[in-house]
Amino acid sequence: MARAKNVIHAVELETDRFNLVPIRPLSLVWPTWHWTKDRESFASLGWRTSGWTPRRWWRHLRHQVQRNRMCHGIWLKQGGTCIGLHVASVSVGARSAFVGVIVGERDWWAKGVVAEVRSAILDDCFTRLKLERVGAQVQARNLASVYNHRRLGFTHEGTLRSAGIDRDGSRVDMLMFGMLREEWMARREHRDGDGRL
Repeated sequence: MARAKNVIHAVELETDRFNLVPIRPLSLVWPTWHWTKDRESFASLGWRTSGWTPRRWWRHLRHQVQRNRMCHGIWLKQGGTCIGLHVASVSVGARSAFVGVIVGERDWWAKGVVAEVRSAILDDCFTRLKLERVGAQVQARNLASVYNHRRLGFTHEGTLRSAGIDRDGSRVDMLMFGMLREEWMARREHRDGDGRL
């Protein structure tokens, strides 16, 4: 964190299977534009699910790397393909972040990508950036995402009734999850001891 300007900078991170690389929007537009046609993927982050053009997608990616935002491309170590994005909006004053993830390549759904990537992001948020809290919002119907947050140790802190719109246009509840620094550090210490999340 550059304290003089209170600007957050994403840094390259690594997991067992992935390199998490701060995105360069222009170079990422064409390899990932086909993701914009997958309404189910984009609905999970609350991003628009139609009307994308390459220019609009580029502008959206560019927005993800503005001040106090971190966006990492999730790149396979084997093969060098970008399979998803992890985004974090950081409030420097509150020492907190709000995070979301999209796995754009369906071949990688249900293969532990989110838990592996999010673990590295949480480590970065709580150690390098010294944040005190990380939060996330999930559609109640998105059982895979609810499972991933529970698996990582997030606490369900509340429900916003009918606060979201599903891809079919129906209203859905939004679940609020949160993780505190001391909770993550205790889990990390336990994980270091037995090698599990």
